[in-house]
Amino acid sequence: MRLVPVALACALALPALGCGKTATRAWRASDHTQPPGVADDAPAAPGAAESPAAVAARVGDALFRVHCASCHGAGGVGPAAGAPPGTPALAGGVLAGRPDAELEALLVQGRGAMPPFGGTLDEAGRAALLVYLRTLR
Repeated sequence: MRLVPVALACALALPALGCGKTATRAWRASDHTQPPGVADDAPAAPGAAESPAAVAARVGDALFRVHCASCHGAGGVGPAAGAPPGTPALAGGVLAGRPDAELEALLVQGRGAMPPFGGTLDEAGRAALLVYLRTLR
């Protein structure tokens, strides 16, 4: 039972000896970079080297995966399992002849089993989604 008082005494004495103290300094941006030799697989920061269209397509892709892929399939290549009957594939140029205004109206109002996204996606989200839809091949 003598071990507990000895351990307690040591724990109390260490700070008095200067142990456990760390020097502080101001934060620097370099504190959060990859160490040398470690690959950085993260995409470039928006605006760094990406064009506005590339950023919009990336945002649109994320919105598509959240709101559309469950029915239209990953990448729009076809109806996903469990999608309502008649759900079209969006890849392969199906949307090429349709004007943006028509596609945006479809997003806002929905059609058939497709719900309206007018209250879910704002104008910028719909625009980004349209940019992505135009990339589907």
